[in-house]
Amino acid sequence: MQQRFLPPPGRVFGRNIKQGMGSIEIKNRAMVVSLTNCAPDRLNVFLKSLDAKLALMREVAIKNKQNPTRTPVTTKSELINGLPNVFHVLSPLSVVEIRELQKLRGQTLTKSPVRNPLQTLNGNSAAVTPTSRSRKRPQASTSSSDSSIGLCDEQKRVINVVIREKRNLFFTGAAGTGKSLVLKKIIGLLPAASTFVTAATGVAACQLGGITLHSFMGIGTGTATLASCIRMVEQKKGLVSQYKACTHLVIDEISMVDADYFEKMEAVAKAIRRNDRPFGGIQLIITGDFLQLPPVTPHGKTPKFCFQTAAWDRCVKQTIILRKVHRQNDQRFIEILNQIRVGNCDYEATLDIQSTCKNRFVPEKGIVATKLCTHTKDAEALNLRNLDALEGRACYFIAQDETIVPDVLNKGVPRDLVMKVGAQVMLTKNLDLSKGMSNGSRGIVLSSARMVTLWSDSWTSGHLPKAWR
Repeated sequence: MQQRFLPPPGRVFGRNIKQGMGSIEIKNRAMVVSLTNCAPDRLNVFLKSLDAKLALMREVAIKNKQNPTRTPVTTKSELINGLPNVFHVLSPLSVVEIRELQKLRGQTLTKSPVRNPLQTLNGNSAAVTPTSRSRKRPQASTSSSDSSIGLCDEQKRVINVVIREKRNLFFTGAAGTGKSLVLKKIIGLLPAASTFVTAATGVAACQLGGITLHSFMGIGTGTATLASCIRMVEQKKGLVSQYKACTHLVIDEISMVDADYFEKMEAVAKAIRRNDRPFGGIQLIITGDFLQLPPVTPHGKTPKFCFQTAAWDRCVKQTIILRKVHRQNDQRFIEILNQIRVGNCDYEATLDIQSTCKNRFVPEKGIVATKLCTHTKDAEALNLRNLDALEGRACYFIAQDETIVPDVLNKGVPRDLVMKVGAQVMLTKNLDLSKGMSNGSRGIVLSSARMVTLWSDSWTSGHLPKAWR
C-alpha cells in the first residue's frame, strides 16, 4: 500500500545510510518513520533533499510569523479546499531553492554541485552522514564520492543491466576502464540489508568495505566433498540466515576463484536456500580481469578458470567488456598495453617500447619515476635505501588497532610507517577522483607537520593520520 503525506516540519536522521537505514521524526504527530533496506545512494539523496525542503519550510513559516513547528494543514476540509483529490509528489530541489538554502546556511553556491555536495544538514537535524561500521558496506569518504563522477555509456549499460534488468552479470575490462568505479556505484544502488559485498582477496575486500568470498561462503577452501560443505554451513545458524537473506551477491577479483570452488559455491547456495534456480536465486554481480590474476589452486593442480564450468554458464547470463580506458590519454600507449595484456605484442609495438629505453626522465617538482621490481622484497629494500638516504628527521606513524588485525592489512600499509620530508609516496586506493587522486597517483612529502603531500597535478593534501578498516 502506498501512502503520501504532506511533509510537516520534523527531524531527519541518517547515521546509518550506508547500511540502508534512516528515520524521520514528526514531533507534533508523535510519529517516527523508519526506513530500512534502502539503496544507500538513493536514500542519501532522499534524506538530504527532504531535510533541505523542511529547512526551507521552516524559514518560510518564520518569515510569515507562523509557528515553524505547526503543521500548515490540520483538518480535512482545509486539505481538500480548492485542491484536487490527489497529492502532488514532493518536487526535487530546484536551483532557486538550493541558492536559498545556501544563503540560509551562510554558504555560497559552488560551481560544481556534483563534486561539492552538501555536507551538513540544518543545526536542528542530525547529519546525514554514515558513522557506523558494517562488514558489507564501504565507509563514507570525506572527499567526493566516486559515484559522483560522470559515467560513460558502457559503464551506464552495466548499471542498467544490474539495477533495471536485474540480470546476473559479469563485467570486465583492462586496467583503467572504471571497473571499481562502476562496482561501487552499483553497491550504492542495491538494498543494503540483502546485498553482500565480497572479493576473492582480502585487499580487494577491504577496499570495497566487504568480506572475503570464502568468509561469506563458509566452506573453507572448498576441497571437501559437496555433502561435507553443505553440513559445514548448516551447522552455523548465522551462515544459514545469511544465505537466505542474500538477494544480491557482489564478487570482485573473480579470476582468482578456482573452477571447482565456483561449482561448489553454486551447489551449496542451492541446497541451503532450497532453491533450484541458478545460484539459489541470488543475483550475481561479478567483476574482475581473467587476463591479470590466475585462479589460486593447490600445488600441482592445473588452474582452471571458473568460466570453464557449467555452473558459470547457468549463472552468468550476460557479459559486458569495458573498452574505454580513462586512466591514459595516449592512444598509442593504450594500444601497446592492450597488446601486452593479451600476450600478442607485434613488431611495431616492440620497437616503440625499445625506443624508450634511453629516455631520461626529468623529475617534476621532486617526483621521480616509479621503478618496477619483480619481487616485493626487492621493492621494499629499494624504498628503505632511498628513505635512509634522505636528510632530516624521520616521522613514525604507529597504527592503533581496535581489534585483531589480519595480516592482509599489513600488506597494504605497514603497522609502523616511517616518513620523511622528500619521501616518494603513492596512493594504493582511490581517494578523490574529481581531483585526480586515483590509485597509483604519485607524490612527494613536503612537510612533516601534517604530512602535507604534493601530488603530480600540483594539488597538496594532508592524509595522516588515516584509518584503514
